[in-house]
Amino acid sequence: MSSVEEFLDLYNRLDYLLRIRLKMEERNESSIVRFINSLRRSQNYQEVDLADDLDSIRQLRNTLVHTQKVNGEELVDVKANLIETLKKTIDFVENPPLAIDKVIPVSSLFTCKDDDYAIVVLKTMMERGYSHVPLLDDNLKVVGVFSENVISAYLLSRQRIDLSQSAKIKEFSSFLGVSSHKNERYAFLSKDTSLEEALKCFQNSKAETGKRLGMIFFTENGKENEPVIAGSVASTLIA
Repeated sequence: MSSVEEFLDLYNRLDYLLRIRLKMEERNESSIVRFINSLRRSQNYQEVDLADDLDSIRQLRNTLVHTQKVNGEELVDVKANLIETLKKTIDFVENPPLAIDKVIPVSSLFTCKDDDYAIVVLKTMMERGYSHVPLLDDNLKVVGVFSENVISAYLLSRQRIDLSQSAKIKEFSSFLGVSSHKNERYAFLSKDTSLEEALKCFQNSKAETGKRLGMIFFTENGKENEPVIAGSVASTLIA
């Protein structure tokens, strides 16, 4: 099999797989073009780069199907790196990367307990650049999230702008619940969730719910009452 024939075979396989994935029954639209456009909207720079590579591959394919041979001889020899890109893309489509492979395991998450001093937790948040700190029980289940918005809501409710050195996390209980945050929300996803799906949760949250998605917690089946396996903010998935 020539490099051109291998290239075209791989391209057609990618088209077939994408039509299944994107549920495209009609052939009046290119599955490759739709896939390229979705990659270009990604916040992952590697996927954006892949979109550019696939667009070049698409243009080459359109040329080859019309003028593949002259007098029975191949006009061009497709470079190995283009064939390798197609193979990697097919693998990407058949075996999409999982979010769990990029997130922070619970053992490495910065978390807090009811009896922790709020000022100590806040100091660590400021030093490390954290915006959300999960409150976990002894079974590693999320019972709340301590955040900058929680502090603001707490201080406003008391009509004071000072925070007592002795204040503990439990004093913020009215504002800590996963569903108690006014302008942000938190999601629970299965450990088998794809990276693409997790990224879309962050990207679409504001438009779909009116709230920014602050953090995703990963559990066995994506249920709130299950122990947390890992957690992630948007930047962790993009890196």
